Amino acid sequence: PRVHLQEIMMDILRRTENTFVEKIHETVYEKEELTFSGKFTFQCEESSHLRVTLNIADEDKVEYFEIEDPNGEMKIFSKFEDGMVYFKLSGILPSGIWTYKAKLYSDTI
Repeated sequence: PRVHLQEIMMDILRRTENTFVEKIHETVYEKEELTFSGKFTFQCEESSHLRVTLNIADEDKVEYFEIEDPNGEMKIFSKFEDGMVYFKLSGILPSGIWTYKAKLYSDTI
């Protein structure tokens, strides 16, 4: 259901803001996993918006959620909202491989 919420939000942006929205990466992790990480590629040579989202039933269970851009700059202060923990970045963003990692509190299982 949370993944579907993200799809609905993307569709609303496309229709109401007449904005190009594209999902570039999605991974589903097992419920038992407390720590996970991954990579995705972002390519854009002009000003853009990037939103990296962790969908979770209870965002209070997230110990940390971090992303690192291709230049090695860490982003660690994510926003929390209704079952989503996310980063919202704008401007000229570095193209290349971005990484993310997250950890849930151990009492969440």
